[in-house]
Amino acid sequence: MVQKSITSAWFAEKFNCTESDISQIVSAEEIDGLVYEILTTEQQNAVVDELTEVNRSAQLRVSTQDSNPVWEKGWGEVFQRLASSEDIAREILKPQYFGKDTRLRFDGQYIRAKSNNFEYRMDLLIRKVAFSHYFSAVNNIVELGCGTANSLLLLSELYPDKPLQGADWATSSQKIVEKLARQTGKKLSGVNFNMFTCEGANSLEVNSDTGVLTVHALEQLGPDFQTILALLLDKKPKVCVHLEPISELYQANQAYDQVALDYHKKRNYLAGFYSELKRLEQEDQIEILCNQRLGFGGLYHEAYSLVVWRMKRYDSK
Repeated sequence: MVQKSITSAWFAEKFNCTESDISQIVSAEEIDGLVYEILTTEQQNAVVDELTEVNRSAQLRVSTQDSNPVWEKGWGEVFQRLASSEDIAREILKPQYFGKDTRLRFDGQYIRAKSNNFEYRMDLLIRKVAFSHYFSAVNNIVELGCGTANSLLLLSELYPDKPLQGADWATSSQKIVEKLARQTGKKLSGVNFNMFTCEGANSLEVNSDTGVLTVHALEQLGPDFQTILALLLDKKPKVCVHLEPISELYQANQAYDQVALDYHKKRNYLAGFYSELKRLEQEDQIEILCNQRLGFGGLYHEAYSLVVWRMKRYDSK
């Protein structure tokens, strides 16, 4: 199989900008060495068969309002790694779900990563480009479901003078944020917040100049996103940026997408969110600035669709 490399052109195409724009955000060293190979047709078909069987018979954890202990434990392990280290390294903040399989989804085909940390490195680059593009004009940024705070660390490097708040329902996440704030001296703060119930919303520092972010976080809500969406509509942030699995963007008539959609449904991941945003746009309440399926994902599904929206604002007459 022929090996290929990720290029700045891929990011330019996905984010509708030029390679020159990408070079201002991502260095050549960050992209260099991201090597992969495309699986053969026979191997592609075998993966579809494998995943079809997983969706049919495997016992998969379903996302529910009772899942907090899972994340408390997981982010607690990350905090222990951070607490025992004198350095702040992205590897320490890497969530445990990365790197479990070198086979990945990429632009409609299954690939095999040939570089160490390929998936996590791609994840960070996608975040970096998205954050650079959409948060330059906001005064502060609030991440909902911030988890291990790897986004907050990246944001603190991109925007060292902007206050950053990370909200998560796991108390171990706040410990991570507090540790990062002490070690970096950056304007980082954590708040305990439940996206299902919006308990803790009074502590969120969201106003008309705020950028709101979610990364692989709304996915845990399944169809129960209305409460958090109502909160955002009420607080009226300047822009909302979501890197999430969006089921409406899969092509169910293609086997490659069907197995991902079936997995998405079996895990009870985010359902109906983008359709609701479209309804709100049609009612002239919001404006959707971006709806882009990036085409990258883990073996089972794609958690990298980019949806960006803002409240519809009217000039006073």
